[in-house]
Amino acid sequence: MSAATLEAAIDSLRSEMDTLYNGTNRLDDPKLLDLSVKLDKLVIEAMKDKN
Repeated sequence: MSAATLEAAIDSLRSEMDTLYNGTNRLDDPKLLDLSVKLDKLVIEAMKDKN
């Protein structure tokens, strides 16, 4: 993935997570946890691409 695509995907996931959290106020929501794992994977991929 290109850096711009990764950045857009990360921003999109963060926005979705914010929206979900603001609607539930629960950090243990299964969908929020799933999005968190996806975000972690994208960030790791972005960090690998920098090196």
